[in-house]
Amino acid sequence: MVTIEAEIDELGNVKIHSPVMIEGPRRALVVVLDEPPTPLEELEAEKIDESDLEAEDRVWAETMKRHADKFAALRANS
Repeated sequence: MVTIEAEIDELGNVKIHSPVMIEGPRRALVVVLDEPPTPLEELEAEKIDESDLEAEDRVWAETMKRHADKFAALRANS
């Protein structure tokens, strides 16, 4: 399970603030907070540094592989 920061508008459109790496479709829960986004959060959501994305992609790929390996081991033992 992963917690992801996002923004939802009055029409229900969700804008995720950072890349999400998952293996295939997943269910998701959305918790709507009682506070609007701050202007700083809106500006930060627009800024994307490509080098940061590459590093994040590597970390996510490693994390997902560990989870997949752990899940495969659990299934093999059951």
